[in-house]
Amino acid sequence: MTNLTTKQVGAWLQSIGFELYVTKFSDKQIDGTALLALSDDAIVQLLSLSSEDEKQNKAAIKKFKKRLEQLKADHKEDSSRHRKEQRNPATLTSSTMVTSSIHEDLVTEKSINPTYTKILTISHDSNRVSIHFFNDPLFCVKLQQYLYKTYGITCSIESEQKKIILTLVGTKHQVKNGCGDIIILFESTQTKIYNSESVDRKAIYWSKHIFSDATISVIQQIMNNEKLFTVWEKSEMFSGFYKVVYFTHESFAASEESITQILNREIAFVEYIKMPNEKTKTFLDEIEQFIITAKQPELAVIRCKYPFKMEINVSLFGRKKLVKTVKKQIELLVKKHTVKSFGIKMTPAQHIYLVDNYLQRFKDIENDYKNDNVKIRIRQKEFYAPQYLIETIKQHINELICHTTTCIIQTMENSISLTDDEKTQLIEIAKRYYCSIERIESNTEVQICSIPIALTKTSSTSTAMIQQSKAFCSSLSVKKISVLNSSIEVYTADHSMPLLEDVIVVSTDAGAIQERIECVHKNGFYGTSFGRKVILCHWQHLTRTNCKTGTELKRLVTKFISIIAKSITADCPDAEKIAFLTHEWENFGNETQFAEEFIFELKRVLEKTKPRWRLLFMFNHKQNQLCEAFFQAMIRLQSDEDGFAQFSCPLSSTHPLLSPSYSQKQRERGCLRISVNSNKRSAHAVVIPQLRRRNFRRHKQTSC
Repeated sequence: MTNLTTKQVGAWLQSIGFELYVTKFSDKQIDGTALLALSDDAIVQLLSLSSEDEKQNKAAIKKFKKRLEQLKADHKEDSSRHRKEQRNPATLTSSTMVTSSIHEDLVTEKSINPTYTKILTISHDSNRVSIHFFNDPLFCVKLQQYLYKTYGITCSIESEQKKIILTLVGTKHQVKNGCGDIIILFESTQTKIYNSESVDRKAIYWSKHIFSDATISVIQQIMNNEKLFTVWEKSEMFSGFYKVVYFTHESFAASEESITQILNREIAFVEYIKMPNEKTKTFLDEIEQFIITAKQPELAVIRCKYPFKMEINVSLFGRKKLVKTVKKQIELLVKKHTVKSFGIKMTPAQHIYLVDNYLQRFKDIENDYKNDNVKIRIRQKEFYAPQYLIETIKQHINELICHTTTCIIQTMENSISLTDDEKTQLIEIAKRYYCSIERIESNTEVQICSIPIALTKTSSTSTAMIQQSKAFCSSLSVKKISVLNSSIEVYTADHSMPLLEDVIVVSTDAGAIQERIECVHKNGFYGTSFGRKVILCHWQHLTRTNCKTGTELKRLVTKFISIIAKSITADCPDAEKIAFLTHEWENFGNETQFAEEFIFELKRVLEKTKPRWRLLFMFNHKQNQLCEAFFQAMIRLQSDEDGFAQFSCPLSSTHPLLSPSYSQKQRERGCLRISVNSNKRSAHAVVIPQLRRRNFRRHKQTSC
């Protein structure tokens, strides 16, 4: 220290904030030795300016003496260390523990020639506010840049268990000057409490009406983004006044005026956005989800919920631009879910029809939308619903007014056609119940009918009758088992009615020839020139007469059925009737074992995949034994739903399409009018079909 020149003493004065006295010290030729030897009177004489600045002079003298005492302590430590190094040349480094002026935090310094390292530790317990400054990354970068530019030293900043560790590296003189400047920086902080009724009205209003600490982080973030280094708190938790700590150091200064200006210009508070009078569960769920997604660093969405009540209040605090945008979004959400009353204009016939037939249906609609508080008062010709459900509820009511239904008339015949007299009779029956027949459709298909079995024997049932029943059942040409939504059906050669399958499964060359598919084709899906869909899967093992072992047979059956099921799902997803061609299957040796394995594997696949398939098997006269084996395998798997036996028959169906007698006329005019009841004013929404232009002018005044 005694080797300092007058110029170096001037640099030291600048580092501790005494730039005004550099010239005076230089004129007095005060070097390092003279500086350490200054008396109190000499200090007063050097730092005195004028009698008008007496108060300022006293503060400067006190601060200078404090810095000088620290400099003397450093000089004493250096001298002591130097003497120890002379006595013990092997010692290259030394450590000294001192207490810095940063709120009595511990400072450790290490000297390794030619660089010098000093570590400052700022603890949370004694410097809580100072630590908060380091939460702002911009402040950390600014501090590092300032130290490097001013003193040529590097500074690393680490956060560790409620303390900040600053490591300064450079020449010894520069590091010590930088360390002193950091101490001065944190001693230059000022505190402002916004509690003045005359100038802080806006901040005081926030303090009294916002009971959430979320606003502190929002203000802090806005100030950080405005590049003002501040720390914000409340004088008391929740309801206290806002308090800010800021620097007055010239390189980090943030004036009270600039801080207040940002508070007034950039921050807005919207208290209690208007909510719907009737809050639905759907609205509460949506507003909660919106609040979660709307969170931003510069915006606080403050909500207040009440236990056991469907009530919620929402306030916004943050940057004005964000508050304005989010407020508009919440208002749109509120408008969407505001429940209003809507009048229904209908004819007397429509009103009577709805009241007589659909009261329960209206209750079902209300139950479907119970989370939206939908209420349909059809007797009063009105309903209550949120804005976004108006068209949906209106459509439901229109569908009931213009409702159509289909009657099914079935007969066990190959085909059915109605005569003109029969059609006239149907029309008259429909008119009797205020309906009209729009069209009549007919179709015929083969269906399987079950024959039940008696669970107990009675005295009136003779043995001969039982034998006749068994003989009849054994003569039937079909056997069926149900598997969930699917079925497996086996037909004998005596079955003469066409099955009209959707897909045909071919497994042998004979089957391929029948379907006119060349045998050289690979396995896969094919469409024939006749419009038939065919799945080809060669199964050469079936042509062998030797019997396979049980394990190998099961493997072959499982593989074959798996390939077929995947092909149907991929190539024919809409297929329901799948017919298996059984050509040459009778050549398989163990027919009983084959039938059992095949039916069991089919049942397992249907239970696993749950399709809607009818799997059809047709056997010819040469395959009677194989057909019987399939029959017996299916009997063992039949359920009560399948009955004792089944028979197939053609079932012809006639489908008259019925609608209310006025519905066609109403559709020509427009089904329903919905009016919105609000403040004694009505806005009518009228369903108007495409009309000629001259007719449209006639309706224009009543529509919107």
